[in-house]
Amino acid sequence: MAGDAAANLLGDISPLKRAIETRSRPRGKVTLTFALPRVRLGSWSPMETRSRLMVVRAGLPEPRHNVDVVGRGGEWLGCGDLVWEEQRVVGEYLGVEFHTRLRDRIHDGVRRDRVVRGDWIVVEILAPDVFDSTHRAAKLRELAGHLGVSAHLLDVMAAEPQFLAPAQFARPRRRRD
Repeated sequence: MAGDAAANLLGDISPLKRAIETRSRPRGKVTLTFALPRVRLGSWSPMETRSRLMVVRAGLPEPRHNVDVVGRGGEWLGCGDLVWEEQRVVGEYLGVEFHTRLRDRIHDGVRRDRVVRGDWIVVEILAPDVFDSTHRAAKLRELAGHLGVSAHLLDVMAAEPQFLAPAQFARPRRRRD
């Protein structure tokens, strides 16, 4: 999440790569090196990044971030958080901060209806879909169905939020004698 935010501020991922490569102190370098290939430009929120990472780690195709959704006739329908253009699927993260007031829900409903009328599928993603294993598995199966991916191919366990690099990426420690 921090990598996406930093890349968005810098407008590019290459300064992050250079910073990691020139890092002289190894503390944290393994985690940063593991995270760098997963950093993307275009995320507008930490939960959008978490949603994208959940989807990708589960084995689903990587979506594009915050791109215009257009109808078959070329008319603009909205901007989607996670967009699979070929399958015409939009994943929308609905956070508490911007999507719980009545007027927000009305606005979201109007926008969702416009996108659906434009022949797209909208899948709403909530915080429990990212953080709770039962909700996460159900949401990933739902997305897999819309994306044409067999639910049997999903790696739901790998889709859990990660805070550190997996153990296999750790550098062997030097023995102290």
